[in-house]
Amino acid sequence: MTDTIRNVKLFSNVTRLRILTLLSYHSMNVKQLSNILKIYQSKLSHQLTILRKNKVLKTKKRGRFINYSLETQEKISPIFKVIYKSLVRESLFQKDLNNARKLLKK
Repeated sequence: MTDTIRNVKLFSNVTRLRILTLLSYHSMNVKQLSNILKIYQSKLSHQLTILRKNKVLKTKKRGRFINYSLETQEKISPIFKVIYKSLVRESLFQKDLNNARKLLKK
């Protein structure tokens, strides 16, 4: 499968796009992401695994939690960069970012 087709498929899932949008704002662990996105941790973990296997995310262990963050800009697909510019204006993604700001202030 070509990189372009793989990237289109990777970024065609709304949950993955929501995860990536949040992680472009701040690194987070599964519990934080689950609280913001209002999805079960098992579903979230599945999506995080897909993103990690495609080298879009990196991890860092902090105590008993694993924090997820975006890979370096050079490794992020240009397709996501284009999609991201449109996503941040969408109400669902704005709501996620607002919830993240509230959660991370605590």
